[in-house]
Amino acid sequence: FEDLMQSVSSTIAEEIGMSEQEVITRFLTRQNESNTAISEFLAIPHIVLDGENKMFLTIIRCKSGIKFTEEESKIKAVFLLGGTKEKRLLHLKTLASIATLVSQSDFQKNWMKANNSTEIKNLMLLSNRKRFY
Repeated sequence: FEDLMQSVSSTIAEEIGMSEQEVITRFLTRQNESNTAISEFLAIPHIVLDGENKMFLTIIRCKSGIKFTEEESKIKAVFLLGGTKEKRLLHLKTLASIATLVSQSDFQKNWMKANNSTEIKNLMLLSNRKRFY
């Protein structure tokens, strides 16, 4: 998980106007306080951001798996999420949408067989999931 954060922190930091180190620290602190791995396949690390009107979602697939804990050592789907306090409702709706999506019976199979980022985006956007408005 630390290696993952090192590789994606610059993109997230630029998007939300925070230092790379602060992004890494917040995600690692969150993970240490409470495991964000939902299953052996899925993790949804999420943080609260300072300021106003900021939110991000970064989606990562790792076919070989990412180690979050000893038990969850081959996480294949990671949804990194963060938002400011006034975006809390959108944050919760996003979590609900992710939960609906990943609970579909064929999600894991389709996630792993997607050939590129476009197919992963299509899996996310075109799935027959409940939308939360």
